[in-house]
Amino acid sequence: MQLPPSDDPVWVQFMHQGARTIEHGWREHGLTLPPGVASVLGRVTWEYLRRRTPPLKDGEFFHYPGSRLTTLVRQVERELPGGPENPAFLDAFGERLREDLERYEGEEGDRSASA
Repeated sequence: MQLPPSDDPVWVQFMHQGARTIEHGWREHGLTLPPGVASVLGRVTWEYLRRRTPPLKDGEFFHYPGSRLTTLVRQVERELPGGPENPAFLDAFGERLREDLERYEGEEGDRSASA
């Protein structure tokens, strides 16, 4: 599956609208995460999937568990002075998410290889 370039205006608008929809859905289900987390999740996941080898096949989906995302956000909140109020919070979260996407997919690959 070929993802559009990051500066494609239609794609950028889609990502912004998607982040707003996701954050609204989280709140409706009682999950409150710092503002901007959904945007970072979308951007970092998009970047990860663009450089992923092998690329996703048509019809194939990438799954990253919400419980893992929530745990990662809470860890960054605890570790960073000032938590989500720190201006560096979203950048720090993005870096940790990049690392965790690699780790998670490796863990998933290990499980399927041994099954």
